[in-house]
Amino acid sequence: MERPLKRTLPVAALGAALVLLFSGPALAADCTNKPTELDTAICGNRELLQLDQEMEKLIAGVPSHYTSNEGREYATMVADQLRWREDLWRQCAPLTVACLAAKLHARYDHLKPAINSLAGELYLRKGIKIGGLPLEMRPGPKGGLFLGDRQIATRIERVDVVERYTDDAVDALAFVADFGGNGANCAQYPLYIVAVRPGQAPDVVILPNVVGVTKGRQACIPRAARIADGFFFEYEARPWTDGKAFEWIAGSGDLQRGQTIRFKPRAGTLMRELLTAKDGTRRLDNEQFYEALRRGVTVLNLDFARAAEAFWFSWDPPSRRGDFFLLESCADPGKQGVCLGDFVGKAVYEQRTDKLYFAFSTAAAPPPCAPAKGRDPIDSALRGVLFFPPRFRWPDGALASLRDAYCRKLN
Repeated sequence: MERPLKRTLPVAALGAALVLLFSGPALAADCTNKPTELDTAICGNRELLQLDQEMEKLIAGVPSHYTSNEGREYATMVADQLRWREDLWRQCAPLTVACLAAKLHARYDHLKPAINSLAGELYLRKGIKIGGLPLEMRPGPKGGLFLGDRQIATRIERVDVVERYTDDAVDALAFVADFGGNGANCAQYPLYIVAVRPGQAPDVVILPNVVGVTKGRQACIPRAARIADGFFFEYEARPWTDGKAFEWIAGSGDLQRGQTIRFKPRAGTLMRELLTAKDGTRRLDNEQFYEALRRGVTVLNLDFARAAEAFWFSWDPPSRRGDFFLLESCADPGKQGVCLGDFVGKAVYEQRTDKLYFAFSTAAAPPPCAPAKGRDPIDSALRGVLFFPPRFRWPDGALASLRDAYCRKLN
């Protein structure tokens, strides 16, 4: 019986703390995005759907109660709820309304009186168990993340449960291990699959290591799903790299590569739409910006992938100076607003003429930002910067905005 449980993992925008936050796991029925047989049974009955959604709300509120324990109680509660959903397939086969109603009412009555106390008690009593083995974070110099006696990671700040697969032969859990640090670096947030089979050593797979993805912007794996015979994962296509789809097959433990996903900006999108957004961070999804950037780096003989990756993120939204809007970039964002990457790109958009201007430098050889002292102030400040189009085609307002961005200490 095919029963994929779809799940999307959007990541919160990068802030000062740069903490990777995932949306709720597949704890409730999906009524619109290719619903499964279980989803259809629940969504087709108003009483079942309401119970299912109320349980999701109860569990979603647990993190606000436990704010200083690295999300352990919430992760335990999510793992237990996913285990319970897995059991529905076996306990209510076939999936009749009568059976599901009894199970959902019993589960809701179990959770509702004191969900926070239940989550705390569940964590202290059982924690997260996979095939009977505890998955736990241990403190101290020799601590880390352990499955039973086996150490999976040497340092760990948090576990975010993603999906679960169980049958008579295997119990498997997919989860994100939060190592802390920079939320833009996916290597700090690898996705693990741990599978336990009777009489065999646990199988541990780390997806970013397996597929060779070590960094990106926002999330390495924005989509994960429970499928009929395992898990499905999708690495989002980026302007500088293709996306990838993978399936982990529970029976064999194999990771199989699926289709390659090509990046495309949103067709027909223009700069005026980007500037009306609250933060302007989706610049490379904007077709006008994307195509202008490609033309610029081609003329300057620069690496488009490198330029695109730099422009994917910025600490600051577009800033305005008269008719000109400046878009900053940060190739490798670090803590407290520091950019660690060696490639620096800036763009200026002139609203009146609907034109984009690009400038590129490196962290190793920044513009001197020297005072004019009677010389051309732009040349004195921005010597060594690559311009597209050539500098003599830049309007004065665009050059002034660029100088302000590079040389704030002169202002």
